[in-house]
Amino acid sequence: AIGREGGVLVLRLDRPDKKNALTGAMYDALTEAFGEADRDEGIGAILLAGSGGAFTAGNDIADFLAYASQPGERPPFRFIKALAT
Repeated sequence: AIGREGGVLVLRLDRPDKKNALTGAMYDALTEAFGEADRDEGIGAILLAGSGGAFTAGNDIADFLAYASQPGERPPFRFIKALAT
């Protein structure tokens, strides 16, 4: 879930049934949100949070394996680059 509280962009992982395990689609959504925040001068911080009592269990292994054999840069790597930026 994506929300905004003043100058803070709130990105909440919302897959509590899987302990917020990250899928490729979730990585892509987070990466896009980081880009949007970078272009919006009104955002001064990003809060990345979990839900359901967990931050994240890490990668959703089944999803990770499904796109691991595809050519090109993988969603987790694009996310890590965006996070570092």
